[in-house]
Amino acid sequence: MEVTIGNDSELISLAQGIRYQVFTREQQIPAELDLDGLDSESFHVLVTENGESMATAGNSPENPKRL
Repeated sequence: MEVTIGNDSELISLAQGIRYQVFTREQQIPAELDLDGLDSESFHVLVTENGESMATAGNSPENPKRL
């Protein structure tokens, strides 16, 4: 298992992919609620195993309530 923390475009894209699968597809939450425009300002944590993205979390210094 590998844990990566950062906010580069590749990491953001992988995190968004997980969030889309979980929130939009599985929980049927509108994508607009997730895509709040804060991804580039946020720190993201991505967990991968054998090259496959498994989990993600994020935090925005501009909005501490955002996880």
